[in-house]
Amino acid sequence: MAERDSIHWSGSGRLRGGRGGIWFFITAVRVLGLHLTYILTIPPAVYFSFVSPDVPATMEYHRRIFGELPWWKRRWLVFRHFLSFGRALIDRLAILGGDIKHFSFSFDGEKHLRDAVAEGNGVLLLTAHVGNWEAAGQLLSRLDVPINVTGFDNETAEIRSLLTQASMQKFRLIPLTGSPTDTLPLVAAMRRGEIVAMMGDRPYGSPSTRIPFLGGTASFPVGGYVMAAIAGAPLVHVFSLREPGGHYHFFGFSPQRPKMPSHNERDAYLKNCAMQFADNLETVVKRDPLQWYNFYPFWEKSESPPPQPKPAVQPSVAMENLLPHRAPMLWIDVLTDCTDTTARATATFRAEHFAVADGAILETAIIEGVAQTAAAAFGQRARNNGKAGATGDGMLVAVSNFKIHSRAPLEKVLQIEILERKRLGPMIMISSIVSSEGQTIAAGDLTLYA
Repeated sequence: MAERDSIHWSGSGRLRGGRGGIWFFITAVRVLGLHLTYILTIPPAVYFSFVSPDVPATMEYHRRIFGELPWWKRRWLVFRHFLSFGRALIDRLAILGGDIKHFSFSFDGEKHLRDAVAEGNGVLLLTAHVGNWEAAGQLLSRLDVPINVTGFDNETAEIRSLLTQASMQKFRLIPLTGSPTDTLPLVAAMRRGEIVAMMGDRPYGSPSTRIPFLGGTASFPVGGYVMAAIAGAPLVHVFSLREPGGHYHFFGFSPQRPKMPSHNERDAYLKNCAMQFADNLETVVKRDPLQWYNFYPFWEKSESPPPQPKPAVQPSVAMENLLPHRAPMLWIDVLTDCTDTTARATATFRAEHFAVADGAILETAIIEGVAQTAAAAFGQRARNNGKAGATGDGMLVAVSNFKIHSRAPLEKVLQIEILERKRLGPMIMISSIVSSEGQTIAAGDLTLYA
């Protein structure tokens, strides 16, 4: 393993705290219960937010998500991020110990996995250091297929024994050593029709490709696509996020069926596969940025944080050219960025706006802002292709998994980001994130007819 991996927790394959610390928290969960044990994670989170070698990498990630912040807010975010990670570890111990009465689970995209399993060629699940994999195991066990999870298992024998004694895990760990032979048991498991799950957001010295991610360039592994192609297995991107009230939300995206093209096309093909994973990961990470526990210098060191987006069009004229809406129903101010599958816009609601009631922005107004961002993006893409005029008639067909996380502020800029996930004829499904000053306001999916 590379030297820079070895000094960071997430590349070591070990839990911090030693045998005594791990035993303490296992015992605390059993004796004190889950909620009191959460409180006990505050002192370690404070301590590690000052002394951990992971702090610079964590701050770099925060700059890419939240922009430039004053020093105290950067420190506060590091503490909150480490505290979130501590809570995830406590949840892990509780779930592995069979104490799931405090949790609820939902599976968005279960049909994708069931269809992939039904093919009988095994399935490769590509996931990330997001949320809690043990929570996902509770849902995957419903598929009634053996589940194999890969990972670097460098725990000492004593700590491994403690975890084993406390464990009622739903899957089998296949340890990785960094050897080329690591792929053999994984391919064999898929050929037996089993599920293999592996991380897709760290190369760990394996073959990788450099692709754009969160405004910079980062290396993503491509070995999973090669193994799935060799085994003839479908590959599914999966993630889990913790939501309020101890609810774990599992996301499964549409299956891919990797292939091995000719040698001169292979690099470009694998790069495109990794870019699809990075797009899905970015969508999930932006739902709750403090649940990505990849405490690692992920981006090229020579790169600086991405500049804040600048308006791509002038709001006074361009919005009317992109949208059929007119004041007072034209709610977005500026389309700040637009690609073939993504778009960003801003909106500001003032106290006198009719979408404001009792000093609060209506939830339907936030959804409408997302829909207008998508419509403006359609108009901008049409203009890029030489077609003038605003988009034609379209409509919002469905809203799903849309959650309001915090109250949207008045008189402040709302950042609206969308990602086109799927298109079927005139029907388009998009994922969205609405935020303000680095805080997530709302997130969810919309289906549009355009």
